[in-house]
Amino acid sequence: MTLLARFVHLSVAERLLLVRAFAWVLFFRALLPFAPLPALLRISNGPVQARSALGSSTIAWAVRAAASRIPGARCLARSLALQALLRRSGHESSLNIGVRREGADLEAHAWVTCEGRTVDDEPGTVAYTAFDPLPR
Repeated sequence: MTLLARFVHLSVAERLLLVRAFAWVLFFRALLPFAPLPALLRISNGPVQARSALGSSTIAWAVRAAASRIPGARCLARSLALQALLRRSGHESSLNIGVRREGADLEAHAWVTCEGRTVDDEPGTVAYTAFDPLPR
């Protein structure tokens, strides 16, 4: 099934969510090289709004689907977008950044937790040591 055919088979709410996710990921992907991280965090940490019918796993699915189609949209752009969408859909969430040693290399990774669990399904997230919570 083509990408367009799969999009058409989604519900209206899922299509709108996917469009919003695409816009947020593209927004953060475009700004990451130019804007300071604290400014991007202020945007993604918008106020938690009234709870929508969308679950955190559905929102995470939409962000993953959008990010996979945007060149260079890695974990930080994806996590910033996911947090922005979660908070604007009524889900308290936090963005985490951590590191791990891989041989002689030091790897960094960003992920989002919502309601006590990691929601972006990134394999191996537990292997990273998280920095102190990022400021709101």
